[in-house]
Amino acid sequence: MKIENHILIIGAMKSGTTNLFKTLIEHDKIIEPKIKEPHFFSLDEKIIEENWGWYLKNLNNPTKLNYSIDATIHYLNSKRAIENINKYVKNPKILVIIRDPIKRIFSHYNHLRKEGGVIENRDFKEIYKFASK
Repeated sequence: MKIENHILIIGAMKSGTTNLFKTLIEHDKIIEPKIKEPHFFSLDEKIIEENWGWYLKNLNNPTKLNYSIDATIHYLNSKRAIENINKYVKNPKILVIIRDPIKRIFSHYNHLRKEGGVIENRDFKEIYKFASK
């Protein structure tokens, strides 16, 4: 069985996928899932088949009159995910968001600093200069 009326948001980290997701779920025809990024189609096909009911439940029981949505950005880099999407989603609406790589890295760097995930204490310009050598 294939899912119909399914939107997939894929792309780079820190490229605006969450903002697009939040904007789309405000539409009355798009149903918000329980988990925004389930990474479901990146899984092995056997696991997908065993957990198909869970995925449909996560989508909050979409109908032919509504759209379901999955915003797992990592599908962009996963050959397995693309193959599984092709197998399990009928005519998927795939929205791909990319961003200037340097601006994306800078945004990710600031995110890590804010969250306490940056180990070193160098500023971004110093790291960029070192990495560009």
